[in-house]
Amino acid sequence: MPFIYSEVSIQNVQLWVSLIENTKCFLQHSRTSLLVAAINSHVKDIVKYNRELEDVDVEDMENLIYESHNRLSILKGLSTRFQKISLGKTKIGLIGMCCNILQKWTKNAKELQISPKEVDQFTQNSQTLLQVLAVLKTEFLLEKNQLLDSETNALTQKPEELIIYLLCSSKLDWGDVNCSDKYFYVIDQVSHIHSVNKENIFNELIDRWILSGSYDPLYGGGGIAQIVTPDLEATIDFMGTGSGGQMANNEDPLDVKVLPMLYDDMQIIRVVALLRRIENPKEKIVEISRKLKLDVSCLPGGYLTKNSYCIMYPEIC
Repeated sequence: MPFIYSEVSIQNVQLWVSLIENTKCFLQHSRTSLLVAAINSHVKDIVKYNRELEDVDVEDMENLIYESHNRLSILKGLSTRFQKISLGKTKIGLIGMCCNILQKWTKNAKELQISPKEVDQFTQNSQTLLQVLAVLKTEFLLEKNQLLDSETNALTQKPEELIIYLLCSSKLDWGDVNCSDKYFYVIDQVSHIHSVNKENIFNELIDRWILSGSYDPLYGGGGIAQIVTPDLEATIDFMGTGSGGQMANNEDPLDVKVLPMLYDDMQIIRVVALLRRIENPKEKIVEISRKLKLDVSCLPGGYLTKNSYCIMYPEIC
């Protein structure tokens, strides 16, 4: 009966189902088909008119699916359709809704008289959809921050590799605060979405960057073509006095926080940036300071690497 599909909506679909139930002796139709048609029609309108997916929409659809009879078949069919929608908040919201429903069914299995076999199926499908949801959130995050390209898109299922790629990207300008802040914001969000310990990655990169300089093809990166010999007199302001070299009026030099910045040596700047974002930088500083005692012949880069250690140590204290 085609006329039903033109009238059905998520608000009235239950009335249509009741009507069919009460007149099934001469009016036969699938309740599942009506339910799926109502939800698909509503989602189609949201996408067509570029509307926001509101909480009331999610609540209505979630209740309809939760109380349905052919639970898993309906949800799998809808989630497959939802994944074909273009990337955006609506798509993420709908897949998130499907994940919530699966978790509710699993949690209330006894009350709903759901068999253990069905619960296992719910669990498996929930794990699959949660992975899909994490990838979608990552893609959307990268897109919003103008970082989604073929390389980053290929790493949306590999969060650790994605974080390393972003930190080693030639597009990351360590000398631009706004640029580095954007990258670290994205990295924070990626680590949250995928439950990744970004500190382990930071520590690994600190070690690799210090020891291998910019020659490591995977970890060196960061847009640094070569090791830059720093011009100490021109680039370090040890007393934080600014280019004029004058202290502020009535300012005690002993109270000034010494934060020299080696603007000409991006290798040092990027290591310091990571050190400032780990939980226990002092422990790492002690580890780095021990390397100051290493024989120059044992260090990749020789005197230049040891010089970098010596410069970085006061910088990060």
